Amino acid sequence: DFDFSAVPEGMPVACDASANLGSFALDVSKFGVLYAASHKNFSTAGICYSIIRKDLITEATQLRRMPTMCNWVTFQNAPNKIYNVPVLVSVWLG
Repeated sequence: DFDFSAVPEGMPVACDASANLGSFALDVSKFGVLYAASHKNFSTAGICYSIIRKDLITEATQLRRMPTMCNWVTFQNAPNKIYNVPVLVSVWLG
């Protein structure tokens, strides 16, 4: 359990939930970014689940020379919210 009272007001909290996502209920509204690699509890290797608060997906929050695969704005603005073709078998199994 994380002590959210230690976080300054307005500071987004990031969580790597790879080891415990799906193991117990988790209030995702407390986090700015929550991500998990699927190889631990869901699906097959190669999938990363990301939950990102909408106010963090803006041009102002992105670094200037951010690689495309790490640029949340690119994915948010892509047609149908899909920028690249995912590994469909892994998504289906997940």
